[in-house]
Amino acid sequence: MPTRQELRRKLRDFSPHMLHFMGHGKVDENTGNGWVYLRDEKGAPALLRAQDIAELFSGCPAPGLVVLNTCQSARGTLSISGHGSVAGALVSQGVAAVIAMQFSISDRAAMAFTEEFYTFLAKGVPIDDAVTEGRLAIRSKVPDSFEWCTPALYMRAGAAGVLIQPPLSNSSAQTEESGGRAQDRRPPFSEPPPAPVPSKRPLIFIRHEAYKKVTEQPRQADAPTLFAGREPRIVSIDQTVGLEQRDWRNLEAEVKRLAARDGDLRRTFNEQDADIGYYGFPFVPLAVLAGYLAKNRQVHVFEYVSDRFQWGSESATPSPPLNVDVQTQGTGNAARIRVSVSALVSLDDCRHVLPDSDVMLDLHFSLVTTGRGSVRREEQLKAYVQVIRETLNKHITSNRDPDRRPESVHLFAAVPVSLAFYLGDTLTASWLPECFIYNYGLPSERPRYKWRLNLQAAFEGRRSIKIFK
Repeated sequence: MPTRQELRRKLRDFSPHMLHFMGHGKVDENTGNGWVYLRDEKGAPALLRAQDIAELFSGCPAPGLVVLNTCQSARGTLSISGHGSVAGALVSQGVAAVIAMQFSISDRAAMAFTEEFYTFLAKGVPIDDAVTEGRLAIRSKVPDSFEWCTPALYMRAGAAGVLIQPPLSNSSAQTEESGGRAQDRRPPFSEPPPAPVPSKRPLIFIRHEAYKKVTEQPRQADAPTLFAGREPRIVSIDQTVGLEQRDWRNLEAEVKRLAARDGDLRRTFNEQDADIGYYGFPFVPLAVLAGYLAKNRQVHVFEYVSDRFQWGSESATPSPPLNVDVQTQGTGNAARIRVSVSALVSLDDCRHVLPDSDVMLDLHFSLVTTGRGSVRREEQLKAYVQVIRETLNKHITSNRDPDRRPESVHLFAAVPVSLAFYLGDTLTASWLPECFIYNYGLPSERPRYKWRLNLQAAFEGRRSIKIFK
């Protein structure tokens, strides 16, 4: 019976190297506190806060790994009273590594992750690589889903490494048998991770330039697991000649070149036996189109952080949440989606090119504090994409009333390139109607949104650009 007292007894008596928890959890949206359901002595559900769970580990040897197969166990708001998330609280208590779920996760996805994660962990690979393999397994088993980004890894500083150590040598075992002091073989996390095993698969980086040229590219130190000793082949998508001066007369031709079936971009995405990365400085609609053209192909995106294309390290400190505001209105037939991450998307600016009379559903995704560099970690990017994906599913897909389903989706996004690419990947879902992506203009331009791109038309090679006068 998983009561609070029984769990405490097991932790003291058994001193596990790993603890795998399968159960329910939630986040209190008012306080930001994460909760986990255990049982009371009568078997009824008992809610424990993140801090309560962490206290159960006090005075005990902390496990090397805790896996929380528990919805929203990676979420919560840091406050003066401590970590809001269960995962963050456990890391602060001394657990070396915690795998937790950012959102709800299906049994099918959880089983796919668990099987592959523990298989690779038992082979002695570093824990972050094992997590990557688990996520890829979800992507394979549940292809039409973003659940692959639900598992999140939290680690204490310096804990990255091989979790399962090799067995003792014969001489070490004989020392113990002959009366030598037995050492606690708890995972020390002190050995440096082994060098990534070189892969035979080619590594291809897509460098996409439009509003300015790229002077840096991802380096081995920025993504050692992805590089794995390989030199990437660069595929250059250079649209600066036609677009750097914002001469929109060339825009239609540039979109057709970008989306051409025999063009460099789509030919690269069709190279199945290769690992692919994407980075650069395209306009937001062009980055969305690139993600759309990938058609759910796994692509490693890089963000321009601190003058380099890289990602910050994963952290126990939660990222700022992506808030969602849902409004239904009018008698129109369009869904207006605003994503305010790098800057606030003004509703008035949107109304100049898509009036309220055309809109039946308005979705606004926003950070409390917007700004360039707001997305600095890969797990933060994936969390935001999952929020957007689940919201679209809820308010567009699940609407069975044809009279209340939008006939078109209009995206106004002030986002970094990495998030724009993933938005395109999200919009490939077959259940979505026609999708239009708007590009924000210069301060001197009127209207502020100067042109839009029709994703489906661009994919099919039809005329896809509308320029607003």
